[in-house]
Amino acid sequence: MLLLFAGIIPANALDLPALQEPQGTVSLRYMYISALIPALAINSSGKADCAGAVRLTSNDNSVELKVSLQKKNGSAWSAVKTWTERGVGKDGVTMEKT
Repeated sequence: MLLLFAGIIPANALDLPALQEPQGTVSLRYMYISALIPALAINSSGKADCAGAVRLTSNDNSVELKVSLQKKNGSAWSAVKTWTERGVGKDGVTMEKT
């Protein structure tokens, strides 16, 4: 089983059907997830550190974590950078990107 988390900080979790595209700032499609931790820090120079972690309820599952750093131009948001990592088992996946 492959689990997918796609998100943009700030985190507002939404329980959506598996094939529906996200409409809010964070789209969360989940089953068998025991913990979900998004994080964003921006220093005084404007450098962003993005992080995320997903822990699973079973060693029989896998997960894909997608973190997207976005900026707002007028009323529209655009991706600055996007990272994707995969993990297997209860430890799931953890990523930290700059």
